Amino acid sequence: MYPFDFYIEISYELINNEIKGTFKVKNPDYLPLPFNFGLHPAFKLPINENEEFSDYLIDFYNHNNYQIPTLYADSGFMDFTKITREFKNLKELKLNYSDYDDDALVFTNLNTNQVTLKHQSINKGVTVKFDGFTKLGIWTPARKNAPFIRKRGALMANIMVYKTDFLKPEHHRI
Repeated sequence: MYPFDFYIEISYELINNEIKGTFKVKNPDYLPLPFNFGLHPAFKLPINENEEFSDYLIDFYNHNNYQIPTLYADSGFMDFTKITREFKNLKELKLNYSDYDDDALVFTNLNTNQVTLKHQSINKGVTVKFDGFTKLGIWTPARKNAPFIRKRGALMANIMVYKTDFLKPEHHRI
């Protein structure tokens, strides 16, 4: 049970070859409304029988340095002061299961608003756009070689985006 009054409207539209999700939150109360979206699309990998998980990559479009915070799988908490991994000048993250032995990779200082999950040699894939979101998590279950990349507890590959905000009374956010 959420301890605040709020209204939420969620819609999805299929437009040509895109799925567009719209999320509207309204705060009818006089107190600020803290909220967080954690969206978790999942993608089956590999797609074809003759492929491997490691045949895929995530394209960040721009080079950047990333420090991955420590995640505690038992509690679900992240420690942003304790860095478990660093990526220097990363543009493409080639997928391999061992990257997820300690849980998700969470990217915080993004310089892009989209990533593309694609096959390395065929160069076909799916693009996930996340305007206004501040964190990107990529996950597949640790040490299970699961056929996907996705959110904790699922049997797919997961790309997670997060947005935390506070709404003032009668304020709308899309």
